[in-house]
Amino acid sequence: MKKIYFYLFLLPLFGLAQTNFKEGYIIDNQNNRKECLLKDEDWLNNPETIFIKTSETAAIETKGLNDILEFGINSTFKYVVAKTKLDESPKNTNELDKNYNPNFVNKTLFLKVLVEGEATLYQYVNANGYHYYLKKGSNPIEPLVHKKYYRSANYIAENNSFQNQLLEAFKDKIINSDAAFKLNYDKKDLIKYVNAYNANFTNQKTENFSKSQHIFNTKVKAGLGISDFEITGNFVGNNAYTEPYGKKTYPNFAVELEYILPFNNNKWAAFLEANFQSYKSELEVIKVANSQGGVFVDRKLNLVADYKMLNLPLGIRHYFYLNNSSKIFVGGELISSFVFKKVVFIDTNRPLDSDAFKLRLGANLGYVFNDKFGLEIKYNQTNLLQEYVNWSSKFQTISVSMTYRFHQFKK
Repeated sequence: MKKIYFYLFLLPLFGLAQTNFKEGYIIDNQNNRKECLLKDEDWLNNPETIFIKTSETAAIETKGLNDILEFGINSTFKYVVAKTKLDESPKNTNELDKNYNPNFVNKTLFLKVLVEGEATLYQYVNANGYHYYLKKGSNPIEPLVHKKYYRSANYIAENNSFQNQLLEAFKDKIINSDAAFKLNYDKKDLIKYVNAYNANFTNQKTENFSKSQHIFNTKVKAGLGISDFEITGNFVGNNAYTEPYGKKTYPNFAVELEYILPFNNNKWAAFLEANFQSYKSELEVIKVANSQGGVFVDRKLNLVADYKMLNLPLGIRHYFYLNNSSKIFVGGELISSFVFKKVVFIDTNRPLDSDAFKLRLGANLGYVFNDKFGLEIKYNQTNLLQEYVNWSSKFQTISVSMTYRFHQFKK
């Protein structure tokens, strides 16, 4: 079973190579525009290299910051090469310094164009967070300054110089200064403000490239689950046995909320599910016990297990696109449970108090058609008797469900 989890963990990594090449362009260092096929990876962080092909059958070429001036896919995204400054001040609260001024370092970067017009807004994302840049007219690209720092041991202050930068840059048109000082240093606020300025230039086209969406799916699931339970321990005398309580089926009904993460072409998703599960088994077994007098006797054991619980799996999955209408996925989940009933007996007088189903890991895989109908298989396993030294158990469940997405919300 460890191997199964291992391979399920590796599969999403292999899936990263499935990103398609799309029709795009590059502009080389001689300012020549060349149409090409561009590998669209919908980057979370700004790339340092890209992959292109001159045709479907051509070899893949790698282009970096020193090879091109610009690349993009028409009306979808655009990146430009810029020699500019990057603030490398720490942004993590536990690592903030005491300096008001940013720690600028000269860099050559691929900047993502968010808004292009009389004023152009750019974004750069790396492991240190989000950085924004502005270019007005023929002026050079300048970083918009924002920095958090410790003014005193227990007080975090902010350098919001970007607000004054925007006011100064847009002073030729009437822009509400109060609105500028209410701006947050985030993509939504900055795009709105730059678009408001560009709206004054009706003879010049303004293009917005920031089109990432937040997608939420609500799904219902119905199917069948099979649970298998066994206990290992000293049932009689000092002899250790493993006793199976048996496989039991149960109807599986669930509801799921899925959030499609806004990068890597919607291939990653987080989800929260709620499902109800039950297991009940009662059986008698005969064991041979060695009495104190050395006489072997038969002993009857009544094995009872009865569980009812609400499971709440929280997990992440990765999609692999097969074509425009079909995709498969693999994923992992962390399952917590609210147990309504828990009874485990190895005989009438020997109950085992199991603090069952605290947290356990699970795996899932499935198929989706037309982004609406699907089939899903789930597996999880846990030891219900973790608190015991001389006892252990294996409770494992596999379920197969049909899924239906009945609602989708995009923001």
